[in-house]
Amino acid sequence: MASRKIESYFDWLCERVGIQDKHVKDSQAIDILYTTTFEVCKKYQKQVALDEARIEDALSMREKFMNDSDFEPMFDTRFLLGVGLSDVSIFEIIVALADRMVYNCSDSIDRDAAFFIMFRNLFSGIDENDIEKLHERVQNFLDREYGKDGFGGLFPLKNPKKDQRKVEIWYQMMAYIIENF
Repeated sequence: MASRKIESYFDWLCERVGIQDKHVKDSQAIDILYTTTFEVCKKYQKQVALDEARIEDALSMREKFMNDSDFEPMFDTRFLLGVGLSDVSIFEIIVALADRMVYNCSDSIDRDAAFFIMFRNLFSGIDENDIEKLHERVQNFLDREYGKDGFGGLFPLKNPKKDQRKVEIWYQMMAYIIENF
C-alpha cells in the first residue's frame, strides 16, 4: 500500500509538469532529482538561509497532493514523511518552483515549460546517459559549485548583478524572469 501511494505521488508530480512520456519519467536525470534530498548549501548558508522556504513550498505541494488524492484520511503529511519521503527531493523543489515561476510571470509561461527550462538549465551540456556526470551536476547544484552567472544551476543569467552562488534560489528565479520574460 505504501509503495503505491508513493508511486502515485511521483506520478502526480510528473503530471503537474507535463511529464507523461515514459522515457522521460524513467530517465536517469528524473530519478536522480527524485531520489536526491534538497539541502540548503552549508558553504553559503548565511547568504541563502531562506532557501528553507523552498522546502516549505514542496511540503505544501505534498498537502495539495493529499487533498487531490483519493486516499483515506490517514494519508497525511506524517504518512508521507514516514515512508521514505522524510526529506524533500530536488524534483519536488523544481516542481514547486515551476508553480512559483508561473505565478510570477503573470501566466506568460505554463508550469510544464517552467519545469523544463529549469531541467534543461541544470543538465545543460550533459549526455542523459552519463549517470556520473548527472550526479556530479546535481551535487554541484546542491553545493553551489556552479558558475557565478548561475550556469550549472536552475537559473543562469547573461548579465548577473551578483554572484549567483550566493543568491537565494527565489532571487535567482526572479532575476531570471526579469532577464528572460
